Amino acid sequence: MIKKECNYKISLDLAAVIKSYIKGRVLDIGTGDGSKLAFILEDSRFKEAIALEPDSAKIASAGKLFRVDSRVELINTDLENLPQNIGQFDVITMFEVIEHLPLSELDRYIRKIKELLIDGGVIIISSPNRCIYRLICNIGLDSPEPTHLSEMNWLELRRVMKRYFTEQIFKGVLPGMNIARRGPLLYGLFSILNKNFSNLAISRALYWIGKK
Repeated sequence: MIKKECNYKISLDLAAVIKSYIKGRVLDIGTGDGSKLAFILEDSRFKEAIALEPDSAKIASAGKLFRVDSRVELINTDLENLPQNIGQFDVITMFEVIEHLPLSELDRYIRKIKELLIDGGVIIISSPNRCIYRLICNIGLDSPEPTHLSEMNWLELRRVMKRYFTEQIFKGVLPGMNIARRGPLLYGLFSILNKNFSNLAISRALYWIGKK
């Protein structure tokens, strides 16, 4: 059982889509404090989840969310130093990680992910939509993240991912999710708006799902 200590949320329509793909062995790359992984694993049908995070402090926080669930293993490392006998996975998730990778390393990194997926396996990634994210930063509603090295717009992200995987779902989240998380009413209203009016071109965050 995963402890319900985090308040991380994404729009309900998108959460339902993502959770429908979570099954079998799951690898989460760059799990951070574990809140995103805990959110998608809750009520999902998975057998085992391995979470990678190179930051020792963050993985210690993640341990508090998963300490009562023996199906989840936390490893204090990154994809480059993954144990050789790790095996393959049914699903690989990578939330808000790809934008931190150098553009020159993207192809090699994604090829490595593909090798770790079983045939027919699924990859789920998220990324800021560069144009909208930068607009929000420029008008002072958010602070630019200095560690972002390869921000992409939705067309660029699609082009990169479709080199290696067959696209299944590509959805966006409208600006305002940070505000919507503050209360159940706002969260519900935002989720309705996102379900009916989200468009990739105007989304703050992008979620791409592909199959090997």
